[in-house]
Amino acid sequence: MKKIVLGVIGAILGVYLVFTIGLTVLEWVVRENPKVDESLLAHSTAPHTITHFDQGAASFQRRLELIGAARKSIALEFFIYDVDDASRLLTQALIRRAREGVQVRILVDFSAPVFKLKPAYARLLGEAGVKVRYYNTSAIYRLVSIQHRSHRKLLIIDEATVLTGGRNIANDYFDLSDHYNFLDSDLEVTGPIVKAVLQSFDVYWNSRLATEPALDSEPPDEAARFVVPQAGDVALLERLRAAGESYRQSHQAHECQDLRFVTDFPNQGEKSRNVFNAIVDELRRAKQEAVVESPYFVIKSGGYAVLEDLHKRGVRVRVLTNSLASTDASYAVAALYPRLGSLADTGLTRFPVIDNEHSRKLLGIISLEDLLHARVRSLEEERRRERVLRIHLPSGATTAFKEEEGQTLGVSEGSVSGSSEAVD
Repeated sequence: MKKIVLGVIGAILGVYLVFTIGLTVLEWVVRENPKVDESLLAHSTAPHTITHFDQGAASFQRRLELIGAARKSIALEFFIYDVDDASRLLTQALIRRAREGVQVRILVDFSAPVFKLKPAYARLLGEAGVKVRYYNTSAIYRLVSIQHRSHRKLLIIDEATVLTGGRNIANDYFDLSDHYNFLDSDLEVTGPIVKAVLQSFDVYWNSRLATEPALDSEPPDEAARFVVPQAGDVALLERLRAAGESYRQSHQAHECQDLRFVTDFPNQGEKSRNVFNAIVDELRRAKQEAVVESPYFVIKSGGYAVLEDLHKRGVRVRVLTNSLASTDASYAVAALYPRLGSLADTGLTRFPVIDNEHSRKLLGIISLEDLLHARVRSLEEERRRERVLRIHLPSGATTAFKEEEGQTLGVSEGSVSGSSEAVD
């Protein structure tokens, strides 16, 4: 009897493995390579208004203001859309606009470890006029497809303004968490190039990887409470309003007349990675220095060639990234540490963010009040006195550059898995 049971189990596992491997091989063989779309690669020399947000509460307040001012359409795309206070307040603002006739769409990644906006919530949003789709709901046995995630982060208002950067929709991105809060950045861009950004959203929204939520039964009380005001909201909204006003008084908008927008295809594979190629092109034009700030810095084989080329040409490369003492993703830092020796051979200077007090507590993992989550790249080039903006939105990352009179400001959000943020 024991042999029969083991035989049946072995047969089931065998069939499963054959099926899984077969699907994996099939994906590699028949994977589509989408045609180049102008919405994924755009350039503009028209005047644009650029505002940088490096304070969480002020960035959230600006989102509420933009949503409240929308007249035609609102498009949101995020890797994480939580069901906490920040997401609840944002969602209720979206519902109010939808009920006023504004088209509202939300595209959220279906990554199992962080996915929170479940069908019960999507059903209530749909009933209020807000359309929701999930990006890449591949089953766990699809070993290749399930690894492909979208880390794009966009809030697009009326085809005219986009707010993009490193922030997802959750308390810890907006200084609202009592556990820890990320250090992060966003750029608000207003001008003609935003139409291309919205078109890229449509490409993702209509792609084969974007699907409607499954029909859900009656939403639980928890979901029902998510779409209605709660006690304490008035005080919280006033706190956010004050943070936004304070930030507005101490920061100004800038004009930029040379913008380039780049985003990855909504698909897997090296040929889909416009952003990586754009970053490599930027680095090839660097003459003196390249500065990188990223919470996750995972380098694959091809990345060493890029770094070595910069070193041979005398370009100084500096990287600021998290150590184990300041990260919420120990696995990403663990992937970096064994390669530090090889990185040193490329001439790279590393500056890990370390907090000694907390490093003695579980190696500092998710124990800091503020965790580095922003990405910054700066390139000193011959065009130092130009006003240039580079917005890079890979399916695995979001990046932006701003160069003005020798100073460069950059913001980006990348993938823990390293699909587009990693240099490979």
